[in-house]
Amino acid sequence: IVGQALRSIMATPLRARGRVIGVVYVDSKVFSGLFRDDDLDGLDALSAQAAVAIDNARLFNATDQALGKRVDQLQELRRIDLLLNATLDTDQAMMYTLEWACRLTDATSGHLALVEDDLPRLHSVQHYGTHSAINGEYPALEELHPELREVVQSGKTMPLTAPGNGVLVPIRRETETIGVLILERATPAPFTPDQQDLVERLAARAAIAIDNARLVAAVRAADRAKSEFVGIVAHDLKAPMNSIGGYAELLLMQKDATLSDKQQDYLRKVRDTVRRMEMLVSDLADISRIESGLFFMEVSRVLAEDIVQAVKDNTLPQMIERKHTLQEIIAPNLPMMQVDYFRLLQVLTNLISNAYKYTPDGGTITLEVTRGERAVRFSVSDTGIGMSEDDLKKLGTKFWRAEDRYTRAQPGTGLGFAITKALVEQMGSTLAVKSVVGKGSSFAFDIAVAE
Repeated sequence: IVGQALRSIMATPLRARGRVIGVVYVDSKVFSGLFRDDDLDGLDALSAQAAVAIDNARLFNATDQALGKRVDQLQELRRIDLLLNATLDTDQAMMYTLEWACRLTDATSGHLALVEDDLPRLHSVQHYGTHSAINGEYPALEELHPELREVVQSGKTMPLTAPGNGVLVPIRRETETIGVLILERATPAPFTPDQQDLVERLAARAAIAIDNARLVAAVRAADRAKSEFVGIVAHDLKAPMNSIGGYAELLLMQKDATLSDKQQDYLRKVRDTVRRMEMLVSDLADISRIESGLFFMEVSRVLAEDIVQAVKDNTLPQMIERKHTLQEIIAPNLPMMQVDYFRLLQVLTNLISNAYKYTPDGGTITLEVTRGERAVRFSVSDTGIGMSEDDLKKLGTKFWRAEDRYTRAQPGTGLGFAITKALVEQMGSTLAVKSVVGKGSSFAFDIAVAE
């Protein structure tokens, strides 16, 4: 006071919610005894109002900062939701979860353990960062972190006591703990309650993604097992079906056989039934190989003219029997194609077979082959019964056939088009379909030109 040459001083505290948050201070170097009691009362009143205003401003600023931080967190969680919802792979979902958990909490490293047989087992692939008390795989992870068992059973977040500084966050699906996030830091700074809350919300989202990915994997495994089973059954049925059909054919071929007309009719029915069964078995074998991923193409250089001739050899007798006309539109000088000869033949045979089956007798079937820039385009069209918009949406569904009387009267398994569509896709193309009820249908696809 002496050093500053102050002659009059007046000060009063700023009080808000029972706390001193500052001081209001006035002084004078000119006059002594300048301030009186009423001046102090006025300053007290002013400081009371100022304290409330300052405290409110601080609260507003703190609230605004907290709100901004919460909005940022929600945006981060939204981005995480998009990532997790976009994957149906368990490992990918786990990796996303672990990376974001470490980023959001500034963790130095982390691991994600899945629960197997009611015990957390470390998934060795899913780790983040370099510093960690965990190295390699631990068959009994709870020996390293005794808290893990309690976290799994209680479903509650717990601090990691030793070794290192960290936190254990359960990943829960409904009432079951399916995994645990292990987050660690190289520094002694603890994980804040806000960080733990954020990771818990992330874990809730991850639980859904991981569980969905597991369910999808289980469904795919079951579907592969089913396809493999169908393939085995179809393969085992071929031999007895061939034997039955062969013996029936031999009996019918014997001119001196003492078979009555009725017996011969029975044998023809056996032979025709066996042929239909062989077609079904062949279709089942194809569809099972395609679905199980065991279907392979034997690609070679193929001439379009050779394919067209082979298709005609396969289908002309049936078209003649139905009094259909086959119209060929084949472009000249077509290039060699790079394709599986027998599978392309199968596709075109199936398409033309469908065309003559679903076209009333005396119709026209058109096979057109043209050249594109880098592909040869095949097109099969007919003047048949056509399909409705609803039927087109179902076309390609296994075992599906239209409900109309004409379609049901034709032989078929409901697998032919599904196989044809899958084969075209295996060849790297797409089967384009157009159809008008009562006017007919057309199917087209491209085959790549040989290099």
